[in-house]
Amino acid sequence: SDKYFDYVNEKAGELALKAKEISKKNVLVAGSLPAQNDTYVLDQRDKKIIEEGFCDQAKLLKPFIDFFYLDVMSGSKECEIALNVTEKFNLPALIGLHVKKNGRLPSTESITEVVKKCKNYNLLGIIFACVSPEIIENVVNEIKDLKISFGYKVNLWKNEEPVPVHKFALPTDKIGANPVDTMGTRDDYTGEMFLEFSKKMINKGATILGGCCETKPSHIRAISKLKEI
Repeated sequence: SDKYFDYVNEKAGELALKAKEISKKNVLVAGSLPAQNDTYVLDQRDKKIIEEGFCDQAKLLKPFIDFFYLDVMSGSKECEIALNVTEKFNLPALIGLHVKKNGRLPSTESITEVVKKCKNYNLLGIIFACVSPEIIENVVNEIKDLKISFGYKVNLWKNEEPVPVHKFALPTDKIGANPVDTMGTRDDYTGEMFLEFSKKMINKGATILGGCCETKPSHIRAISKLKEI
């Protein structure tokens, strides 16, 4: 519910800082600015409405974070609106682009087109956000050639290409209630497989590694071994 919007964002920031303190490690805290409407589809609403959403959330997260993370962006329109907001808060941003099986974003833009429109902002890098390992493997050469720090947050949905998740869903709309019911989980994708995939991507130049929907602690535990190499 929107009435808890301020509370959950501020509480998330407080918990992140507490976790950092407990860890006694030099880690950076990211503040997530996700797609402001439905997920996996381009936001067709008016620019001012989208900007207001990003701004409201950025304002709440700013006191707790080191950088902004733009999560599951579906086109340059969303990226540029969000980046214009993050620039006002004087923090860098990491962009998470969602890519489909055809190697393009839901906006139909290529990865190259979007990166070119965003590269003059204060960026930490570009990652593939909530994308299957197979799709990432198919498009990694394109981003590798763009001379920008890159990586991924892999999803392990059974559906290779996620269907839109609606922000405002009816009780009968299962995808709004629990996407796992509609898209399933790849229970056969082991931590060892994720480690092998990650080694391949590191060889391609990836430096930002992580998991998204349906990745489990076992997957993150497996790739944490890469720190020791």
